[in-house]
Amino acid sequence: MKTMNGMIVLWTLIVAVCFFCLGAGLPRKEKTPEVYPMAAVVVDISEALDVVTIKDANENLWQFHEIEDYMVGDVVACIVDTNGTPEIKDDVIIQTRYNG
Repeated sequence: MKTMNGMIVLWTLIVAVCFFCLGAGLPRKEKTPEVYPMAAVVVDISEALDVVTIKDANENLWQFHEIEDYMVGDVVACIVDTNGTPEIKDDVIIQTRYNG
């Protein structure tokens, strides 16, 4: 009987530790994307690769797929994700819109 009670206590302790370590039952805060708007001008189009290259006001070059009807000189409005870092080099364009 003593052995059975010891096993129950042991398994209860193991399960409790697992739940604690995995955070089970705790509400998780979803990572909210940190995004910002950006306007840029189309500087190059590669039809073979289906890639549009754009340049922002700081002269950073960006690329996105799906050339659609873009032409060199068109203005593109973008939504950019920071990837949670202050560095611009790892930011990612998540949405584009033709803007003229």
